[in-house]
Amino acid sequence: MRLGRRNGIVGMAIALCAMPAAPLLADTTPIPLSSSATWKQDEAKFEMPPVIDGFLREGLFDYGDQRLDVSGTYQDSASATTATLYLFRPSIPDVAMWHDRSLASIHANERLGTPDYATAMTATFVLGGAGSHATGLRTVMPLSGAEFVSTGLVMFQLRDWLVAVRMSSRTLDQARLATRLASFVAALSYDPAGMSQVSRAVMGDCADALRFKSAKRANPPKLGATLLLSALSGAAENDEKDAKEPSVPAQTVDFCRDPASTLGFGVYRANGATDGYVIALGDNGTTINVARQPAAALLGGGGANDYWVDLSTVYSTSTFRGFRNLPPPDKVIEVVRSEAPLSTVSRDEAGDTTINLSSAALK
Repeated sequence: MRLGRRNGIVGMAIALCAMPAAPLLADTTPIPLSSSATWKQDEAKFEMPPVIDGFLREGLFDYGDQRLDVSGTYQDSASATTATLYLFRPSIPDVAMWHDRSLASIHANERLGTPDYATAMTATFVLGGAGSHATGLRTVMPLSGAEFVSTGLVMFQLRDWLVAVRMSSRTLDQARLATRLASFVAALSYDPAGMSQVSRAVMGDCADALRFKSAKRANPPKLGATLLLSALSGAAENDEKDAKEPSVPAQTVDFCRDPASTLGFGVYRANGATDGYVIALGDNGTTINVARQPAAALLGGGGANDYWVDLSTVYSTSTFRGFRNLPPPDKVIEVVRSEAPLSTVSRDEAGDTTINLSSAALK
C-alpha cells in the first residue's frame, strides 16, 4: 500500500498480469521464537514479551508473512484464563469500528458459549501515553452454555496500528475479569509517542438508513485513471512511513453504523455520509470502501461520478470495477469475492510498492 523510499528515491514496480480474485483471508503461520525472547514489531514500536502480568506466552502467529497482523496467545493457569493479544495495521485504524466488529465476532464464536450482551459492561478508559484522554474501549460480559464464564475485549490505537486484547476465563466472573483485563493492558509494552489525544466513544447507529439503487455496473476505468489512483493511494500512505518521528493521528472522521450491518459484516458511514460507505469484514482490519473518486476525471473519460470499490487489507489495496449508482453491500461483497481486481497496490517488507494491473485495466 505504501510507496517505499530508499535514500529519498521512490521504489515502485508496475506489473501487467492476469490477476486472481483478491483473497480475503491470509494464511496463519507460527513465528519461531524462544520461550524467553521478546518479540518486537519495530515499525509499531510494540512488544510481546514472554510474560505479561502473570500470563505466560504460549505462541505467536502471523496472519500473513510481513508481521503486519500478529497475535500472541497467553495463559494464566492459576485462574484458567486465556488472553490473546493482537497487533494489526488496518487501512482505517478506527477504534470504535473494530471494537464493534470484534464484539460481533464474539457473538459468532460458538466455542465461547452464549454472551450476555444485556449485562455487558462497556466503558472508555485512559491509556498510558494518551494524557487524560479516554482513548481506549473495553467491554466485559458473562458467558453461559460452555466452559467459559466470562469474556472481555479491549481495543486501542497506537498511531496507525490497532492493539486488541481478547480475554476469556473459566473461573473469573465478569467483575474479576474486568480487573484482570485492565491489569493486563496496563502491563503492555509500547512506545506512546504520537498516540492520539482524542477521546473515543462507542460506535453508534446512524440517524438514518442508506438508500441503495440498482447495482448497475460502471465501465472499467481507463488505464491512466487506474494508475493515477493506485499511485496516489500508495503515496498518501507512504508519507507517514517516511517520517522520522511518529505523528499524532488526526481525528477528522466519526463513523456511524448503518442499519445494513449484519453479524457477518459492518457498514459504516464517515460523518453520516449518504454518498458512500465502508464495509468492515471480520475483525482483522479488512475493509471495502465504496465511494466516488473525483481524481479519476483528471485524465478524462469520465468515472468521477461512478462508485469505485477498493478492498484494503493490512497488506494491499485492490480496486475493482465499480457501479454507476450506490450499490447494496451484498452486491459489493459478491464482486470482491468473485471477480479479479483491476489493480492491486502491495508493499513488501522493504517498503517497496508494486502496482499489479489486470488485462481488464488495459481495455
